[in-house]
Amino acid sequence: MISHKMDYRVPYGDTDAQGVVYYGTYYRFFEIARNEFFRSLGLEMGDLAKNNVHHLVRNLNADYFAPAHFDDLLEIETKLLEKRNSSFKLGFEVKNKKTEKLLNKAEIVYVFIDKNFKKAPIPDKINKVLSE
Repeated sequence: MISHKMDYRVPYGDTDAQGVVYYGTYYRFFEIARNEFFRSLGLEMGDLAKNNVHHLVRNLNADYFAPAHFDDLLEIETKLLEKRNSSFKLGFEVKNKKTEKLLNKAEIVYVFIDKNFKKAPIPDKINKVLSE
């Protein structure tokens, strides 16, 4: 299984009035982790976009178990769970790195599209990397 781990230190701007990471901020964490996951595989998302290769979120499921707070050091793990002809599913786990407590777990399905926003096959370069 292809996976990647990254650390993220929570800045004050990620927290809400209660001093915890706002639930919607986790979606940004997943975006950052997805980019780093692909970068670790030698694929730069910016380069793909310049070549009109795009993918969108089709489905997102997330479970919240415990809060993260300002200045917590988080570990975000990204795993490839499934790959199909035009889509792939990534799993994410967000843990407090110090306590190793699981804070959030999510699965996101991404689908590739063409310039007309129609479903398209996974580009060969990406398909090859995700198949190894």
